[in-house]
Amino acid sequence: NGLSNRMKKLFLLRHGEAALTRPDWDRKLTSTGIQDLERVLAGVPDSPDIILASPYLRTRQTAEIAQRLWNVTQEVVITQALLPDSTPESLWDEARTLGQESVLVVTHQPLISQAAAWILGESSTYAFTPGTLCAIAISTSGVRPTAKLEWVRTPDL
Repeated sequence: NGLSNRMKKLFLLRHGEAALTRPDWDRKLTSTGIQDLERVLAGVPDSPDIILASPYLRTRQTAEIAQRLWNVTQEVVITQALLPDSTPESLWDEARTLGQESVLVVTHQPLISQAAAWILGESSTYAFTPGTLCAIAISTSGVRPTAKLEWVRTPDL
């Protein structure tokens, strides 16, 4: 049963800084973007059971860095639900139905800011600069979650 475990923690990570090239879906992380991600991800006290990422190159590269640094053994799940123009409800549905206690979602603006606000039940959105990571404690993981922001890490901290 895919719903036997209830999600308890959701990490949201915006991809690292990417080169300004075209096409948009094929933009690679810059060396600064990689270094920023390594700094943000280092020393995080707990790690996810599974990682979800948008199909875009920069999010897949970001997910691979997180997978390596956090020793996540499960394959990264690539999903259309994390494209930049997707909805917070689609992101949430994709994450909560995995049956994992802890999930990392790697995605883009504007989706990541919209999803954080929607999951936290807030009307204003958060600023997610490239490489920003937050941890959200999930109280109820139904169709509409109840949750609390635990912490935020940005590359400039």
